[in-house]
Amino acid sequence: MEEIERQILLTEYQQAQNSAQHHDNLQWTSMSIMTTAIIVLLGFAFSQIDHSTNKFFVALASEIGIILILITGLLVKMSNRAKKEKYDRCKQIEDQLGMRQHSAYKHVSNAGMMLLFSIGIILMTSCVILFFESINNLSSLEILVLIISFIIPFGVWVFVLIKQICLEVKN
Repeated sequence: MEEIERQILLTEYQQAQNSAQHHDNLQWTSMSIMTTAIIVLLGFAFSQIDHSTNKFFVALASEIGIILILITGLLVKMSNRAKKEKYDRCKQIEDQLGMRQHSAYKHVSNAGMMLLFSIGIILMTSCVILFFESINNLSSLEILVLIISFIIPFGVWVFVLIKQICLEVKN
């Protein structure tokens, strides 16, 4: 292999490594921010559940929490995919150059992701319970507003998720 080809591969390797780390940081930062926002939102909603005049806002807050959880899951999925592609490219370049930085690493556990998934399930369950608890005694118009305000972002989320699945099948 010529020196110029080696330098090109090393530059690509460095860029792929930097991009993978960027996606990893982005994933953890966005999950932390979204989880904090959801917990604050739930704290507000639970503090208002006994006030009959605020039931609509409690239902809306729990609905926003559900949407944020779904968005967070989608962001994590997209970020993981990009990160994996970048690390896979690093491994390919390592094979070509006889390096072992990523190739020798054996990933043993997804404990961090399993913990976050469990937290997500707990938060989602809390939001759903809170939502159904708060819709008692709401008017038909308020319930209609809640349904519409959920269907639109949920529809967008489903569309993006289907698009991601199609891209994975295609590749």
